[in-house]
Amino acid sequence: MRGKSISQYVVFTSILTVVCSASAVPVQFDLRDTSATSEIESGTIVRSGITATLTPLVDGGSGSLNQTSSGFGINAVGGGDDTDAIDGDEGAETIAIRFDVDVIWQQFTVSSFGSSDEGRVTIGAFSPVAIGASGSQVFGTNNELVAGNQVLVSYVAGNGFSFDSFTVEPWIRSGTTDSNSVPDGGATIALLGLSFAGFSLLNRHRKQS
Repeated sequence: MRGKSISQYVVFTSILTVVCSASAVPVQFDLRDTSATSEIESGTIVRSGITATLTPLVDGGSGSLNQTSSGFGINAVGGGDDTDAIDGDEGAETIAIRFDVDVIWQQFTVSSFGSSDEGRVTIGAFSPVAIGASGSQVFGTNNELVAGNQVLVSYVAGNGFSFDSFTVEPWIRSGTTDSNSVPDGGATIALLGLSFAGFSLLNRHRKQS
């Protein structure tokens, strides 16, 4: 009898572990957060256990990450640069982003976009996606990134733009098959309910034995 109780507990614990590990919570990196300026400008940002490493790249030059009250971008070496934007005043600028875990790139937000401004975002080996206006851009496909690979947020034309934030979630894989789909909260709750129902049936069977 006691052995049966232990085996039932093991089954329930295994189900619960699978359910909990299958869920993923979106993590936002707010690059305009003035309470974390030093961390953001250092290029190593940790949020909810995920480390994002940002590297400023300037075509034909160099620069550093820079946050002000009105924007976030690259302060390139030279007197003509827009110091808190991704622009091309001292060479076309790009911010490269790498993560220490596999992630799904969900969305990013930019601002200070003019009618003549152009940018692009490139996720790993996927084709570049154009940035054409201020606001958030959401990704539903071609947005998986293996740890160590990079996302590039780049200037293309115009006066440049502010890179305000991005959101990712852990990329959960099942066995050896990669999956683009991560269960949402509703699916997780449903799975959890099924696990409790299964445990109740096991427990009822034990009492009747």
